[in-house]
Amino acid sequence: MILADYQKINPNCPDNLLCAEKYGFLVKPEYFDRGYKWALEKVYLKKEALEVLKKAEKLLPDNICFLFWDGFRPLELQKELFDELYQKRKKQFPSLVNDELLEMTNIFVAFPDERALHQHGFTIDLTLFDKEKNVLLEMGTDFDDFSEKAHMDFFQKNPPKTEKDKKAQKNRELLKSVMIKSGFEGIKSEWWHFSLL
Repeated sequence: MILADYQKINPNCPDNLLCAEKYGFLVKPEYFDRGYKWALEKVYLKKEALEVLKKAEKLLPDNICFLFWDGFRPLELQKELFDELYQKRKKQFPSLVNDELLEMTNIFVAFPDERALHQHGFTIDLTLFDKEKNVLLEMGTDFDDFSEKAHMDFFQKNPPKTEKDKKAQKNRELLKSVMIKSGFEGIKSEWWHFSLL
């Protein structure tokens, strides 16, 4: 879906959203690529967030850049993602009651209402990309890995034993330090998720 079409059907969509590609960022709109009905074909953020991210990217080594997966997210997409994970958890844990399933789902996908951070254009899901080798840096899990290993502090609590995990720990620390220095805040459950304060 293109942003202009979404704005026509949802008057509550934030205004002044800008395309991250036009700011020179590398993007791969993951949910659009996966075929979600309400996913946008581009990654959009508020101008203020894009400007801070541009400065943050300059703190990375010369051969490394950001790759954006998701920014502003329509509330309808938030509902799609929440419902999908809720149903997976329900099959995994059939003995749990609704409140427990909602709480478990909310750890990784925020409840679909106006409080969900992606609704405002100041939250980004991103990773690091090696421009010379043309590959994503090792981060220990894929995007939207809903396991404990995706937690921001996983490697602090579980010291890496393999070279792959040691690289992932180093790369996560680089991403986190650059984002925090630039005024973003992460969340406990996802190493890739940051919001501008």
